[in-house]
Amino acid sequence: MTDVVKAVEKNELFKGISPEDLEKMLVCSKSVYKRYSKGQIIFHKDEPSKNIYVLLKGKVSAEKNFASGKKNIIYEIDEGNVFGEHA
Repeated sequence: MTDVVKAVEKNELFKGISPEDLEKMLVCSKSVYKRYSKGQIIFHKDEPSKNIYVLLKGKVSAEKNFASGKKNIIYEIDEGNVFGEHA
C-alpha cells in the first residue's frame, strides 16, 4: 500500500494529507488496485461511474472513435492525475 500512498500523495487533490491519513482513507473507501493492459478500455463515454481513478503508472488517453476507423485523442492523463470523476 505504501507505493500507492506515495503515488496518490503527489496528486493536487490529496496535497496536505499525511501519508498515514491517506492510507486510512484508501482502506476506508475500499479502494482497489487494478492493472490495465495497453489499449484496454477502462470505461466508455457517458457510462455511469461510481469510481475515481488515480493513475499510478503509465498514461491514459480519452479517444473519440469514428465510423471511418479514425481515432482522435481528446486528452491524455499522466501519472499521478485523477480521472473518471465526470464519467
